[in-house]
Amino acid sequence: MRKFLMLAVVYFTSSYIFPCQAQTSGVLHLSWNANKEPDLAGYNVYRSTRSGGGYVKINSSLITDTTYVDTGLTFGVTYYYVVTAVDSSSNESGYSNEASGTPWARRKIFLKQGDNLISFNVSPPNDSLNVLLSLLPPGSCTYIAGFSEGRWRTWAVGRPDFLNDLKKISPLHGLWINMNSPAMFEVYGVPVPPDTPVQLLPGPNLVSYLPDQPDSLYHALNSISGFYTYVAGFSEGQWRTWAADRPNFLNDLKVLYPGQAYWITVPEDTVLRYPSEGYRVGRVAKLALQTEPSADLLPSPYVCDFWGLNDGSLKVGDTITAVDPDGVICGMTVVRDGRGFLIHVFGDDPMTPDIDEGAREGDPISFYINGHKIQQTAFWKGMASTKIALSATSVEGSSNLPASYRLYQNFPNPFNSWTQIMYQLPERSEVEIAVYNLAGQRVRLLKNGVQEPGYHLISWDGKDERGVHVGSGIYLCRMTAGRFTETKRMILLR
Repeated sequence: MRKFLMLAVVYFTSSYIFPCQAQTSGVLHLSWNANKEPDLAGYNVYRSTRSGGGYVKINSSLITDTTYVDTGLTFGVTYYYVVTAVDSSSNESGYSNEASGTPWARRKIFLKQGDNLISFNVSPPNDSLNVLLSLLPPGSCTYIAGFSEGRWRTWAVGRPDFLNDLKKISPLHGLWINMNSPAMFEVYGVPVPPDTPVQLLPGPNLVSYLPDQPDSLYHALNSISGFYTYVAGFSEGQWRTWAADRPNFLNDLKVLYPGQAYWITVPEDTVLRYPSEGYRVGRVAKLALQTEPSADLLPSPYVCDFWGLNDGSLKVGDTITAVDPDGVICGMTVVRDGRGFLIHVFGDDPMTPDIDEGAREGDPISFYINGHKIQQTAFWKGMASTKIALSATSVEGSSNLPASYRLYQNFPNPFNSWTQIMYQLPERSEVEIAVYNLAGQRVRLLKNGVQEPGYHLISWDGKDERGVHVGSGIYLCRMTAGRFTETKRMILLR
């Protein structure tokens, strides 16, 4: 019996979007050209882990098709295959050409436009950052930052490569990725066992979440129970955190998820090992506390928490706003639990010098309750949880009214469907606040009337006067009060 023409192997393995039940072994798909002998009975497939010999037949009965799926393979191992043809008299041909394939585990993570804090639990065959970038649509990624061994390493589009010090990626450490357009990120490699040791250094550590299933924070971090002091995660445009120094009802990070990365702060060297079974989510997956009034927040990679217990003056539904010394609104929360409050306040990202996202280390933060400035201030410290006393009864009196008119930058900015605008009046004034497009046409009148002196807050939902959503672009917010006029640029991203 003569040989057939050609054997080919296409590698295909476990491939899914987090979270999902992971496959524990690899798969390879084989195909070959048909043998044209009229008395053909079928084919045999032989496999080896070395090229050129040592082949072992892997099918238990003759294969009558020209394809075969080999399962139960070890990820990252290269397999070599040959195929033979068998006729009705059990005569077998010689080997076909040799073909090879390597099964890899694939992980798919959806990257949203804007900032993403991600991880992947596979060890790729090539850990070069350039390989990762090649897996993304050209021009979709603007900035990548990794933090390990106590220092940042970054890559930025348009920067000379010799100035980009982030060269390699690791499945044990998370990545902060900024995208100017959404994309599906797919990385492949050998699965990293969930209980792989992760070295933690004193201070904050940006680590991957290795299990394939979501887990409660307490169970996931059981190996360092009582040792970690602060944990922070970022997803869906929001920071969520846990701190040892505050009541648990104020901790809004309850569950750790596959594909996400987390900041974990410890006081000294230790080793984290995630559990390999017994994952616990259940009812804890439902967030008891919503810290932001909208999921459209686009914060920086830096966050500081301020929290406190209610002295009886705060009501459920009250809005608390944080403002840095430059007048940037860098945090906002709605009181959801009458027992207390938690507000995430964002820091300025030094890698975006043209954008002021928020506070710098040591900056005093001013707070507003429902637009009224209160007397208390606190100081910003990255990846920290600070208890403060905020009281609605401590609104600054007339002697501390604003000394001038001012329109603050809207927050968040850019925004998707909702943004807040704060302004101040030194005296009772006739105020008009309106949104215009770049052609100078008025899109929406937000405020028109007399207001008392103080600090005021309004919002825009991205709609025009008819209630129709306007398109993406740059819009101008203009405030007029007497002879005072000020304009701020707002960026709407749909």
